[in-house]
Amino acid sequence: MEWYLGYPIFWTKMSILGAAALFEMAVMYTLIKWRVRARREQEIEFAPGTVKLMRACNTVLLVLMSSIVLAAAFMARGVAYPAPASAHSSREPQPDDR
Repeated sequence: MEWYLGYPIFWTKMSILGAAALFEMAVMYTLIKWRVRARREQEIEFAPGTVKLMRACNTVLLVLMSSIVLAAAFMARGVAYPAPASAHSSREPQPDDR
């Protein structure tokens, strides 16, 4: 658990996931409203720009989800992982070190 919490790419990945969830909620809210109206056999009213906005949200979601995959690959490779504190020590090499 400590490994994740100290890793900046993990927090980037979680932030992207949160943004994706917000965009998805906006799209799903609209789709659920449309389904309820369709089930009641009511006409679905498209507010001006709704379909264009949903397409834009889906495009943003595509980019965000791709970014999550990219961040996961970076995490697997250890990109930007902070070096341990002992790696920064200025210890003099000893004769026994080989």
